[in-house]
Amino acid sequence: GGKFKDEINKTLTHSKRGILSMANAGKDTNGSQFFILFGPAKHLNGKHSVFGEVVGGLHVLDAMEAVETDTSFDSPHRDRPKEAIRIIDTKVFQNPFKEAWVPKQVRKQQAEEAKRKEEERIATTKRKWFSAPAPEQKAVRSGIGKYMNASKIKAPKDSDLAGRLGGAAKRKKGNAWGNVGKFF
Repeated sequence: GGKFKDEINKTLTHSKRGILSMANAGKDTNGSQFFILFGPAKHLNGKHSVFGEVVGGLHVLDAMEAVETDTSFDSPHRDRPKEAIRIIDTKVFQNPFKEAWVPKQVRKQQAEEAKRKEEERIATTKRKWFSAPAPEQKAVRSGIGKYMNASKIKAPKDSDLAGRLGGAAKRKKGNAWGNVGKFF
């Protein structure tokens, strides 16, 4: 076959081990060759089209990675395996990038529908949990505690505090700072 244009999708990146991507000789020169990442290669984003991911059989990827490669700096075959690697069989379990190829308008409609369903679910849940909502409250003043009516709130007595604290509530005489006179 001939060459075909890049199909680069910004949401599909060279971010981890096992990513399948098209090999090319420059912009819009894709053919039938591809490569599998042994690790992240973010510098390839926007230059090569990601089209799949290895989701099982990573032991096979380990074996491929262990094959010796040409390491000569000036070799045109640098980083190529010294012995041929042949992929005899593959299985496609699912399209892991299905969402990425859905047109924008369809994704927008799906998102709006999901939001509507979530709002409906929340409204239904609120009715179940809060079937008897509290009566409307009027603010009796502004600021903190604006809904609290001070005339209905009783201050605790010293005897109430003593019971809660496990002993007699004693008030110290003098100022709140204690005896600081010895410092001056």
